Amino acid sequence: MSTIDPAQARAERVERLRSSPLRPAALTAVLVATGLAAAALGAGVVAMLDSMRISKLNGVFATWESRLDHLFWLFPVGLCATIALVLLSTLLARAPSAGRLRYPVVGPLPVAMVGIATGVTWMCTRLTAPVEVGVRTDPSFGNDETWGTTQWIWYRADLWWPVLAWALAVAALVVAVVVRQRHRARSARIAHLLEAGRIVPGEVTEALPVPSPGSAGAAGRMTVRFTDPQGTDRWVRPMCRISAGELPFVGAEVAVLCDPQAPADVRRIFVGPRGARAASEFERWLL
Repeated sequence: MSTIDPAQARAERVERLRSSPLRPAALTAVLVATGLAAAALGAGVVAMLDSMRISKLNGVFATWESRLDHLFWLFPVGLCATIALVLLSTLLARAPSAGRLRYPVVGPLPVAMVGIATGVTWMCTRLTAPVEVGVRTDPSFGNDETWGTTQWIWYRADLWWPVLAWALAVAALVVAVVVRQRHRARSARIAHLLEAGRIVPGEVTEALPVPSPGSAGAAGRMTVRFTDPQGTDRWVRPMCRISAGELPFVGAEVAVLCDPQAPADVRRIFVGPRGARAASEFERWLL
């Protein structure tokens, strides 16, 4: 028996971890480890596909043995390690005050995509060579077959697999950078409105769905009615992600940060918990 709530004790340990001055260094180390684990995952995927590739290039009675068979273990190990490290980096990146993710440059998914592309590129240099290029040899009966388009595509997998992997990695990086820039611009708008805008009370007219028991919270659109500084009633439906402990119900009062010069501009309207005054409080519910 214990006199301390286990759930509260776990929450306090997590909060101490997030508030530690070593958190940025630990997060960077975890992201680097994520890239390495993802590289192993990418290499493992190629090791598995090489067996299929060589079976398409060699005849039925020729050897189908892949030189990468002994590296199959890279796939399950890399997959499990990547998933675990992504979850750990998410825990470390969640800001103590606002509960939002804060990564040094990019998050774990783009890092993992770059790692996978690196692993694929490296392993593609080790693909098994066919018995004879251009021919599916039949050493038993001599019924050799000239390669068709499919066989040539499989043969040149050492080129297009890395190209495909890097194209996906670059796309993930571009998306991550664009999202990060949008978040920065949104944070800048909030900071500006806290100086030049107005905070007015709002009322929830349509709440988020009640989360299932044990859920961390709910996400979706919440409808809020407020009266702008000119006395006009307005309704706004921001996309929100709110923890179960502070989920507002219909009729609950919330804080609305708006621009008196452009009260209809939904990009300059932010909703936070009742009594919100700091930027982190208006960022807390943003999705």
